[in-house]
Amino acid sequence: MSPKTPYLFCGDDFTGASDTLATLSRAGLNCRLFLSPDAVLNCPEQHELDAIGIATATRSLPPAAITLELTKIAKAFASLSPDLIHYKVCSTFDSSPEIGSIGTAINTFRQILPNGKVMIIGGQPSLRRYCVFSNLFAAATNGEIHRIDRHPTMANHPVTPMHEADLRDVLTAQGVTSINAIHLPAYQDDFATVREKVRSLLAAHTALLFDVHDPSDLKLIGRLMQEQLPKPLLVVGSSSVAEAYSSAMTDQIMFPSTRTPSTPKRPVFILAGSRSQATAIQVENAKDLFFKVSIDPAKIEQNREHLLSQLTRTSLQQLSDGNHVMAVVESSMEHHLTRTDVASFTAKLAAKIALSGELDRLCIAGGDTSSLALQWFGVDSLSFLADIEPGLCLCQLHCKNNPAIDDLQIVLKGGQMGSPDLFSKIAGAL
Repeated sequence: MSPKTPYLFCGDDFTGASDTLATLSRAGLNCRLFLSPDAVLNCPEQHELDAIGIATATRSLPPAAITLELTKIAKAFASLSPDLIHYKVCSTFDSSPEIGSIGTAINTFRQILPNGKVMIIGGQPSLRRYCVFSNLFAAATNGEIHRIDRHPTMANHPVTPMHEADLRDVLTAQGVTSINAIHLPAYQDDFATVREKVRSLLAAHTALLFDVHDPSDLKLIGRLMQEQLPKPLLVVGSSSVAEAYSSAMTDQIMFPSTRTPSTPKRPVFILAGSRSQATAIQVENAKDLFFKVSIDPAKIEQNREHLLSQLTRTSLQQLSDGNHVMAVVESSMEHHLTRTDVASFTAKLAAKIALSGELDRLCIAGGDTSSLALQWFGVDSLSFLADIEPGLCLCQLHCKNNPAIDDLQIVLKGGQMGSPDLFSKIAGAL
């Protein structure tokens, strides 16, 4: 292949970045996910890769920290001369001007990239996320579709509640200027007509938001990304961006299969750091298969190091005895810890268990915990192993300096993702 990497992506959290890794790998691209721009630039196999990703924690950061982090990444990406740079966000676009600002991310990349034009892809049908006339809709845990500002979970998100469904207004409030949109009726025209309309609108505006209701919409958008826009192109959206890109190469969207991965040789450790309803159901359904270790935030506040040592000993003993272990953050308001405080503690616990060398496979549920844990692990990169469910995959860690976690299998799960029996499936019990 050419000495450049055509597709570069930056995930705003680790769980979402691993899903994009899976989407591109499924389409046949040689792809790796890294933790820093230096790791990318120092990777000896860099020019053998078709796609490269960097996972960050920008979804939970304030604007100044986002700008600092993404400026380094944007400069590294620009030096690799890509065709496309994908800023990967959650399919629900939950963010705010104060936390996880997608607008700040867009403006940071635009300051570095010579083109400065942005495509925004608003839906992902494979996850039952739809953008219609610029308004975002998403399925709830019961399967019912809600406008995002009326979604029972996302409208009441504890950090970034979605009070507006029109993504143009959401991003304008976060500092993106001059956003126009391509709505579903435009897709009925022939490709040449759509292409000229897109060119005209991008010439007059900074950003262009695309409706997505059906996989065929993504195939059209994929052709637009590949054929007619200036390079490097900045595209913002969920893994539907990767679906669109790959569909233009293969003439089909490679949807994930649903399967049980091979049974690991040793017991599995799951850290349920998310307190979402979906994760709570998964914990309940797996309670008879796992030894449960409760993590009480109030006890973290009382004596962090003592509790960390105690939970580590208990977990390792149960794993040594041949039992699957599930460490669960309990819902408690009897403390003064922030979400980051709790995530930092649980990330350290996951790191201690992983670095013990007692595992073949682990799962971390929760975007903040996943991001922090992988930083504690000190891994070089991740690669895709297998699909588990839509939006969820089994990955392999690569760490040349630590054999305890080199080749360790890991599942990084966003709070809202996964079927009710996911944890049993990860343990190989289904």
